[in-house]
Amino acid sequence: LIAYGGIEGAVLGGGRLQALMEGAAPASRVEAADILRKVGPAGYRPLRRLLSDVEPAVRGAALKAAATTADPRLIPLLVEALATEKGRKRAARALAAVGPAAVEPLLGLLEAGTAPRDVKLVVPRILRMVRDKKAYDGLLHSAPPRDPQVRLRLWAALGQLRGDLALPVLPLEQVQARIEEEFVAT
Repeated sequence: LIAYGGIEGAVLGGGRLQALMEGAAPASRVEAADILRKVGPAGYRPLRRLLSDVEPAVRGAALKAAATTADPRLIPLLVEALATEKGRKRAARALAAVGPAAVEPLLGLLEAGTAPRDVKLVVPRILRMVRDKKAYDGLLHSAPPRDPQVRLRLWAALGQLRGDLALPVLPLEQVQARIEEEFVAT
């Protein structure tokens, strides 16, 4: 009703959605998140509230809905959700769905000294899913990670993006310079 029912549907459906969001039972709020997943981008405001819910099941359902909402204004909450093991995969999908707007905050995580290793390991994969030249350039010019596993994921993402975007192979000199830079950094 909210998405396709016109004004009458929005009024009727909106009232029901509001009641579900204010429900004391977590199952009500999970149902609200499922409804917002079907609404799409128009569900940004109520979804923002559900992403901060105290109940993990509600946050999980909201993260799933965030992938269909794909609103850049959700990026801070989605980045925060990357830190939780249970929310990481759904947050990653939602950030990838947001697209190029998520690239800069994700690159910031990759270079942040305070970001947990598990988060740094998933960032190159998310950037690979964005499939944008901005993601490729950001990974290519980022500081070499000290962690060899993160470095491996970064190079794997670069290779995948290069192929997906039909970009030319890097000149050997540039690759050698990057390897030397990484060798010095570690």
